[in-house]
Amino acid sequence: LLQCQRIAPVLVFDRKHYAYGDLPSGYQVTQKRVPIGRAGIFGGFLIRQVHMEQDTASAMHSHGEPSAFPEGSLQRYQRSGLPLLEIVTEPMLFENGEAADSVVCFYSRLKTHLRWHRIADCRLQEGGMRVDLNISLHHDDRSILGFKHEVKNVFGSGRLQAAITGMTRILSTESIG
Repeated sequence: LLQCQRIAPVLVFDRKHYAYGDLPSGYQVTQKRVPIGRAGIFGGFLIRQVHMEQDTASAMHSHGEPSAFPEGSLQRYQRSGLPLLEIVTEPMLFENGEAADSVVCFYSRLKTHLRWHRIADCRLQEGGMRVDLNISLHHDDRSILGFKHEVKNVFGSGRLQAAITGMTRILSTESIG
């Protein structure tokens, strides 16, 4: 499906230790060091690596709004410890707002293929397919890339489009001022 050129002959899992509320064990089991596959391609996007790891808890933040839980954050552990497949692409360069359309197209095609091949059900409301976006903009001097900003756990084509468009607008405003 992802046409990886290098497939690991043996699956190796490691512990990635970190202390954070979304991982009560204090470590995450991951294949980040020796991924399942490397150097693939899908939908015109180059795939850096594909690896499995444990999912973490999901955090819900009240942000001062009235909600069903007290002020602050709530951790939901239903998916914590479940396996997830992480697909990491190589950085892509886009011109004049074409990033959102290209990324949403990639996301939609990948979701269709994952469902078709019964690799994942991609149920968005259950966090079945999420995207972490890393966005940076070029300054006027094309040789200098701006700081990388990450938007985590985006799900759904509409939200993906909005996240890319919104973050691009914020970053372009910051670089001007």
